[in-house]
Amino acid sequence: MGQNRPENNPTKTFLLGLLLGFPVGRPQGTVNANDLVTSVEAFALHLTGKQKLTLRTATMPLPPPVKPLTSSQVRSIRKKLNVSQSVFAAMMNIPIVTAASWERGRRTPTGAALRLLDIASKHPEVLLAG
Repeated sequence: MGQNRPENNPTKTFLLGLLLGFPVGRPQGTVNANDLVTSVEAFALHLTGKQKLTLRTATMPLPPPVKPLTSSQVRSIRKKLNVSQSVFAAMMNIPIVTAASWERGRRTPTGAALRLLDIASKHPEVLLAG
């Protein structure tokens, strides 16, 4: 019966903490009185319809920017996986032409693809996970 209580479920506890305005990323038990008063006031405003509770108030550190990859670095990541360009493209969910262009140096990966390649260079198994 007590299995549905938030303190027994880390995800529910985290989300409940976000909704109540508890700071995210602090060690457990370090909420001070001001944080508690602020969260209770925010919840009271929510109950009276004066303020909407959102998850947008949480602040989280961003990972450092990813440096651009050279064509040989992209090729190296693919070779670590021991796959062809077409299989690599399928794993990355990109057109085969794009993977080939990266390896030839005609184009460079950007955005989410660059971040995923950066992670894959350190942990190639992430592209193999299904």
